[in-house]
Amino acid sequence: MWLAGIRDHNVPTLIGDVIFCLKEAIISSLEICKKDHEFTVAFANYVKETIYSKSNNIVLLTIIESIGMHFENELPGYALDLATSIELVHWDTTRYMLYKKNPTKELLERQILKTMGIPELKDRYELDKKCDLSIQEYVSHTQIYFDSMVQDKCYGILDYLYSIIKNDAENAQDYLQIQKMDMRGAKATKITDNIIMLEPQISGEAEKIVLRQEEFNKPKQRLNAAIKKCNDNMVSGQIDLPSTLDAIKVILELMKDTDMAFQYENLLILLIASAINHQELENEKREKFCTIWINGIEKLFSNGSFLADTALMPVLLNQLENDVAIGIKNKIKKIVLDCLMYKGQHGVIDEMAKYVKRYLANHETLAQAVFNTIIKLSEDQMEHQKYNANYLKVSKKDKEFIFNPNMQPKLSGIDRYIKDDDGNCYTSREEEIIDRYLLQEESLEIDVFDMSNYDISTICYVANCGLNFTNESFRMVIHEILLCVIDIWKYTKRNYNAHEIFDVYQEHEIIELFQREMIQTQDDAKMAIDILFEEIDFTKFTTDTIEFYQDIFGNFLCEFFDSYVDSKRRNICKKKILYIEKKVNDIDEEYVRIQLYKSLMLSVTRYCTGDWSKIKTNYSYVDKQFLNKQFTKYGKYHIKELLRTIYQMHMDELLPEILISIRNSFQNAKSEVNKFKKSIREQEAIVQLIILKSFITYSDKIKQDQELIEAYEDILEILINLNYEQAAVILDEFRIH
Repeated sequence: MWLAGIRDHNVPTLIGDVIFCLKEAIISSLEICKKDHEFTVAFANYVKETIYSKSNNIVLLTIIESIGMHFENELPGYALDLATSIELVHWDTTRYMLYKKNPTKELLERQILKTMGIPELKDRYELDKKCDLSIQEYVSHTQIYFDSMVQDKCYGILDYLYSIIKNDAENAQDYLQIQKMDMRGAKATKITDNIIMLEPQISGEAEKIVLRQEEFNKPKQRLNAAIKKCNDNMVSGQIDLPSTLDAIKVILELMKDTDMAFQYENLLILLIASAINHQELENEKREKFCTIWINGIEKLFSNGSFLADTALMPVLLNQLENDVAIGIKNKIKKIVLDCLMYKGQHGVIDEMAKYVKRYLANHETLAQAVFNTIIKLSEDQMEHQKYNANYLKVSKKDKEFIFNPNMQPKLSGIDRYIKDDDGNCYTSREEEIIDRYLLQEESLEIDVFDMSNYDISTICYVANCGLNFTNESFRMVIHEILLCVIDIWKYTKRNYNAHEIFDVYQEHEIIELFQREMIQTQDDAKMAIDILFEEIDFTKFTTDTIEFYQDIFGNFLCEFFDSYVDSKRRNICKKKILYIEKKVNDIDEEYVRIQLYKSLMLSVTRYCTGDWSKIKTNYSYVDKQFLNKQFTKYGKYHIKELLRTIYQMHMDELLPEILISIRNSFQNAKSEVNKFKKSIREQEAIVQLIILKSFITYSDKIKQDQELIEAYEDILEILINLNYEQAAVILDEFRIH
């Protein structure tokens, strides 16, 4: 309860919010009137007396503590009464530790959230920086900085605590807390001319606790000394291998003697990464360190924890190029495959997979081996499905069953039927395939590729194996995967069970591939775009297929937005959009074509939302002209999306020139009155922002250009016809002034 209003989940949220808001309101009021010292003291004392007289638990006492610490100088000794309870002194340590940085704790918390697929969440209650001291420090300060009246009150409290708590073995912990607060007879040590250190005197049984703790901390002191030596060497520009090895040795010894070895894992891997980067490191030690690292990573795949910075992953991957034992290399290759094919929402593994994909993109031989392995694994998975389907027919459990490869969920439940019948289950060739094609890097020739022989949920992971569309086999496989996915969404349109065959994670693998090859690379991306449009039956398109295409093209919005510092990059982006425009306009299926128009006007997609207000961008006149053309051509079909896109792209940077395409889109769309009116109503806030900002901020600039004047007035008149009174008022003011 002592953390109510300080950290959530300690009391019911409503109570925590009430305490926090009450505390903030009182402190804000005192801040406003603190120049009137007499009133401030009277109000603060009234709050304290009211809490003491009417509160029936300790929750409200946290308000007294916060006031006392926040106004330590203005209200000296205000919260001293809290020190009369040794229990509160102990509990307050938990609150005080919230202010202290603990990298291991923070890393562990982040990993727990990432493991569950949860983003980093901001704390519900913001800590008051002025309260960054414990009750013990608060009591010590009152003895050092304030007058004798406050000091005497403090001494009285300390004497009271001494009188009720004995300095014996049973109460030594409590007695130690009292002595730490008592600055009478403190030992003074001069640190510099301006700094003096005061140390309270500890005696009796309490002193034994201190001595035991010092003995307990000796190994950590050795570690600190070793780390300091490494750090000093780095600062001086000399990364010393012997000092790094000494530090690793100390950490490994500490980890053997503790049940909380995880707290040293991140530091250990950081030092190991530094050590194995030295070419002169002995092979035996290199292999030992790699094994430690690999064993830690393998724990993640079995729902264990491993607190190591994923940014160090490239160092481990680079060991594939060093002269290490083949067994170590094979384990690293297996980690590469496991990261790439992980089916789940483990954020830490996902981060490692990003580094794996970058590594594969620069190492074609391994990328080809991974590609071959995944192809054969997907073939093995489909053989398993065919075996189970055949069992259903042979055993006559389902005479009417028709097996349609990749168009229905996996027949995994059949394995249980076979076991119940004492039959022979399918024998997977997974280990053999991994050994032949990944570890031994055996070649694989693909002359004819029939997608019905490969499992879609497995083969989709070839998308990010490191190869690109210049590889003929890779291009052929990706095209077949795309055709299969389109068929899946069409086939499952009535049952809505496509996710059981091809889930969102596997879909994102394909999206990521096309976004990278089409948008993030700086070539013309023609191959990637062609695959999406050539030999595609657009009559099969469903809502899922259209969203899939829109998600791929959605990254053009981010690319256009981010490339404000590089005009060449933005021009390349424009060329790619115009090339896609030709492809889209060649689609005969009208509904599909109109839906894909959203992408041609950089429409916001489900993955491109969020608050971009703090991200910088700007647009040249040429950029605005390009956007005006695209918005004019396609905005009339999607007014709601047009307005959202303009808002997302920072309308302040687009105004007032963008008014031309808004006017054109409104005029072309208003003929469908009900649809147009609904779109405006749904984005009413954005519409109001556009007309208000144009009037208040850009009125003078608009009046210098006849085309902009006509565009702005036309927009206002269209809105007036939709009964927007605000537009009428603004139009009158605009014309008058």
